[in-house]
Amino acid sequence: EYDSDKMVPAFGFGAHMPSGETSHFFHLNFQQDPHVQGVQGILDSYGRALQNVRLAGPTNFAPTIESVGRASRTQPNTYTVLLIITDGEITD
Repeated sequence: EYDSDKMVPAFGFGAHMPSGETSHFFHLNFQQDPHVQGVQGILDSYGRALQNVRLAGPTNFAPTIESVGRASRTQPNTYTVLLIITDGEITD
């Protein structure tokens, strides 16, 4: 078993936030800690996020990739997997 607590960080990108700003990187659960419980936690957070944001372009992956890369470098001896799901309209 690779991960005993099954907590994974989940992020969103390319959305008009409730505040009106466009965000290229945000915690999908809208909490200070981006971790959710497993795949179901990701799906639940995504469903709730879709009720609170409006998907918007341009889609910039750099902020997400840079943030995940920084976090992974602070956690030696761990695996980091970054899965990006998009509509294909990428600008960076």
